Amino acid sequence: MTFPSITKAMRAGLLPAALTLALTLGVPVAAAADPPAPALVYEFDADDVTTGSVTDSSGNGLHGTLVNGSTASLVDGAGGGHALSLPGGAPTSSGAYVKLPLEAIKGKTDLTVSARVKWDGTTAPWQWIYALGKDTSRYLFTTPYNGDGRLRTAVTASSAGGEAQVTGSAALPANAWKTLTVTLDTAAKRVTTYLDGAAVASAATNVTAAQLIDAATTSAGFIGRSFYPDPLFDGAIDDFRVYGAALTAEQVAALAGGQAPTPTGLAQDTFAVRTFIGTAPTLPAAVRATFSDGYDRDLAITWAQVNPEDYAKAGTFTVKGTAGGRPVTADVTVIREGQLVIDLAKDTGAFHGGASGTLYGLYGPGVPTNNLIEGMRLRTVSTKAQDGPQHPGADALEVVKPLADSTDGDVYIYMTDIHRGFPYQWPGSTPQEKLDLYKEKIAKQVDQVRELDLKYQDNVVFVPFNEPEGNMFGTGEWSYNRKSWLNDPTDYFKAWDEVYALIKGKMPQARIAGPNTSVLYAQVKGFLQHAVKAGTVPEVMTWHELSHPEQVRQSVKRYRGWEAEVFAGTEYAGKKLPINVNEYAFNYHTSVPGQMIQWVSAIEESKVDADIAYWNIDGNLSDSAVQANRANGQWWLLNAYGSMSGHTVQVTPPFPGQNYTLQGVATLDPAKKQARAIFGGASSAGHIRFENVPAGVLGTTVHAWIREIPWTGQIGDSAQPEIIAERDVKVEDGTVAFDFGSGDLPRMKESSAYEIVLSPEGTGTVTAAAPKLWEQSYEAEDAKYTGGGYSRNGPEGSPSDVSKFYTSGRYNVGGLRTGSDGVLDFTVEVPQDGRYDLSVFANSLNTFDRVREQGPTNVFLRVDGAAEQELFLPLGYKWVVWDHADTTVELKAGKHVISLAARSLDGAKATKGDAIVDRIRLSLANPAAATSIYEAELADLGGARIAYDVKDDGVGGSGVVAADRGKSVTFWVYSARDAAAVLDLKLLGSGQATISVNGIEVMEDARRDGSTRTVSLSGGINKVTVTGASGTALIDRLEVRPAGDALPGTAYEAEAAQLAGTAEASQLSLSSGKSAVTGIGGAPGNANTLTFTVQADKAGTYAMRVRYSNPEQSAATHYNPDPLARHADIAVNGAAPQRTFFPHSFHENNFWELTVPVELNKGENTVRFSAEELPNFDGKTYASETFPGVLLRSQYAPVIDRIAIAPFSAQRG
Repeated sequence: MTFPSITKAMRAGLLPAALTLALTLGVPVAAAADPPAPALVYEFDADDVTTGSVTDSSGNGLHGTLVNGSTASLVDGAGGGHALSLPGGAPTSSGAYVKLPLEAIKGKTDLTVSARVKWDGTTAPWQWIYALGKDTSRYLFTTPYNGDGRLRTAVTASSAGGEAQVTGSAALPANAWKTLTVTLDTAAKRVTTYLDGAAVASAATNVTAAQLIDAATTSAGFIGRSFYPDPLFDGAIDDFRVYGAALTAEQVAALAGGQAPTPTGLAQDTFAVRTFIGTAPTLPAAVRATFSDGYDRDLAITWAQVNPEDYAKAGTFTVKGTAGGRPVTADVTVIREGQLVIDLAKDTGAFHGGASGTLYGLYGPGVPTNNLIEGMRLRTVSTKAQDGPQHPGADALEVVKPLADSTDGDVYIYMTDIHRGFPYQWPGSTPQEKLDLYKEKIAKQVDQVRELDLKYQDNVVFVPFNEPEGNMFGTGEWSYNRKSWLNDPTDYFKAWDEVYALIKGKMPQARIAGPNTSVLYAQVKGFLQHAVKAGTVPEVMTWHELSHPEQVRQSVKRYRGWEAEVFAGTEYAGKKLPINVNEYAFNYHTSVPGQMIQWVSAIEESKVDADIAYWNIDGNLSDSAVQANRANGQWWLLNAYGSMSGHTVQVTPPFPGQNYTLQGVATLDPAKKQARAIFGGASSAGHIRFENVPAGVLGTTVHAWIREIPWTGQIGDSAQPEIIAERDVKVEDGTVAFDFGSGDLPRMKESSAYEIVLSPEGTGTVTAAAPKLWEQSYEAEDAKYTGGGYSRNGPEGSPSDVSKFYTSGRYNVGGLRTGSDGVLDFTVEVPQDGRYDLSVFANSLNTFDRVREQGPTNVFLRVDGAAEQELFLPLGYKWVVWDHADTTVELKAGKHVISLAARSLDGAKATKGDAIVDRIRLSLANPAAATSIYEAELADLGGARIAYDVKDDGVGGSGVVAADRGKSVTFWVYSARDAAAVLDLKLLGSGQATISVNGIEVMEDARRDGSTRTVSLSGGINKVTVTGASGTALIDRLEVRPAGDALPGTAYEAEAAQLAGTAEASQLSLSSGKSAVTGIGGAPGNANTLTFTVQADKAGTYAMRVRYSNPEQSAATHYNPDPLARHADIAVNGAAPQRTFFPHSFHENNFWELTVPVELNKGENTVRFSAEELPNFDGKTYASETFPGVLLRSQYAPVIDRIAIAPFSAQRG
């Protein structure tokens, strides 16, 4: 093809102004400057597919390689001549594609890719027309049909999570020649897709063509093939061109033939826009428009200049603009910064609590503990089939009991996970054999459920297929017949019907969920239509949402529309099926309260269940749990969420429906006389306003608790939410407001969530003090580094790169490693003299070469070049998974330098390992908050009721809880250590109560002025339950004061105990005695044991604090590390053993503590630790036999360093 000589035009924005004008008026495009010479041109006119070569007619000699050429053919081209026809098919099939020479993009900064395409309309998603780049970490591609059935271009230099995406309004029109052009313009920092010369849409990007490859890249990519295991492109390609420049819009139009489609109408002509006082509004850059060729595109908007006076104060104003010559207006509302309005008069439905779900979140009994399960009100757990090889642990019928016993939650069995690998390695030599074998496995799974106690059977939901489009009914190697059900659903629908009948035939009351697609494809409507006709409608509709929170709202709304349409006129008319979005959120979101609240708000508003995705390790409640019994900030967010009750009310955030902005959830419970709100997601001031406060419920003055739920790292332990303020507030004109960034309320942090609870003023007084007098964080990337080996790593996770982990400031620092002389200096300034708490947020990959030898990386902490202490930084299961190492430092008021060094001051010691540092956090504890206060009116109520009118000098907060006999109050109490604490229960009136801690009764006759007990608490979360015993117990609050020495314990070193068989003392530098016992356990029937002889002053319940490590990890098959929990069968005095599971500690030299209650006799007792591989569900077979070479169940007990025996409880001493 040749191009006419045309004048150079301006290039800027979504669509250049010149092209916008041409499209608007429907006139021929103005003459454009001659385009640069293309780097590569494939016209296919002179090619012979039998040669395996594709000729480059640009003159640059960049000929392509035709792979599997026997399946390609030459067909009539778009404008005469030939085009290359590609057959499509599975990525492992013999379908043809073209391999591109590296020089096509090497040395380029900008790019233009253009081709004439005739797609055959096969709706298997993610067929890439072309793939430019290296691999799945860096690429530019266009697909005619993405997961949502729309044209998509994307570019990234940081894997899928970092994609800049340009999405069309529909799929690429099929069975017609279309000119598809994509420009990557680094000057404009945009990637733009054009269809037949008219821009479809555009997206911002900083990616350059040079970043698509690296020194190890050997080709420029493909035509007709994806870097992922996606279907091959099915269609014809003609005139494929690559330019080493971003063509102008005029040049693109000329390339398509000169007369581009023109706009014919706008999807909307008014826009609602919100902005903060003093901030210019962000007006829409484009509007969706209809075009003369029938394909809707984005059309640029030109807006009139906005007068700053218009947004100088709260109010509204209008801005006028034009799009394609058509008038548009923006109605701008100016609000206070961070304004979030909660309307307590607008009921939006009963509180649901559905966001508290996890995928693979439970490993087995005790991992995590029932305290963590119940405390976050875990509703649903999606997990693997019993005895499946997909991952170690998380067997469905081993987690259903702890879940059901804790919350009566449901286990969704991923029946497909009876297979190894992902995509699932589905055995069978023919499609029918594959299905028959799978049906045998399904039948066995149903039979296993039928063996459960009846009370647990109704806690099971069967999920027969998971992401069928990418697995069993996709196009991959392990699929049914390499035909995607999205294109031809015949085989999938038949299999669904057969499996549905099989399950129902064995268990008529069974609940079945599906289709469990990776997104809500348009084809799900067809699935529902088929299921209605066939009588195989699932009891629960399931799909996944992994992109962004707002998609949940959009997808649920979309599905409900289909459902109403499909069910109309059938027996299902008017019915709304339960929905479980059983995989949601990504690495950037999980563990971060300020990110997760955005998902929680969308899920709660949609009134659906949802399970947090499994991106990392199983058994940690999808990045909520730490160790076995500790919690991070995400867990506390879900604890606050689960504490809501009554009905939700309307919440209007600053920017409704906009991701990564301040969002929230709020409830009103008239029976409890409480309003609760949780919100977060922005670093800003905040104006949180409760409107229409009902005087009949909350009165004319409310009592308010304001708390922060901070981010403590993915695996960083977190104390309970921090009280910011507690006060009485007068209701004025039905409104109560709280201003963050003003007075005693700090500005909000994007990583934190916040909670406000309102109750009537009541008769109490303020009792809670803020835990900190001062706090400040200092970023490692801002610190001064001296010495060698420095690296500034990042950027890490962000809204545009959600596959990466959240990191404070987006960067971290490396350099403190074996052999380094590095010193990282933080300059800090503190307000007063005192002992400051210091947390170093850091990470080391447990399997990294430099880390394997010692485990935790040691560094040397100094203050002003002195006061040195050795600090061991935390390990993690991946890089950039943050935890914190904690210590204290003495500081005088003023400036100081806090250093982390790789060598000690005297040169005698050095760092061993390799660590990265995110930040340090300094804080000064408030002595007045040394005792933690848990108000009963904020606790979980088990039939008890709140009374706000009890008059007594001792009432704290706003009221008390009245508990009649058998009614209870449960407090979730945090303990930093496995250690003793004094529990002082403030009771009023004459009633009595019992007190239990973690299920063990510690007081049976608690009464006023006689309800104090010293108790051994577990590190992390403790369940303290107060139950009415006689009369009506008036429970005001629980006060908890650490008292580590109050219950003296006796330590017993493991190496000094009795060792049998292969159990032996091994030298480990971080164990308490420099050695610990390994080799406990083995094959079934082994005698490899460890036995302690311990003393007890009297018979009773004791806290046995086990210091252990667990290094066992299975080889991973994909992105999930696969650590194993180990178990110990602990027998006291020869009695039947109790089984305790110990989660992975990331290294044998990384020791944690776990408290195990034991019953001891007075005097001498024996405590024996043993272990062996546990059998499968049938009690006879073993995973090591069923799946040889795949480590699924450990046969060993953890490495034992020592145990300490202390009384579980005692009268206050």
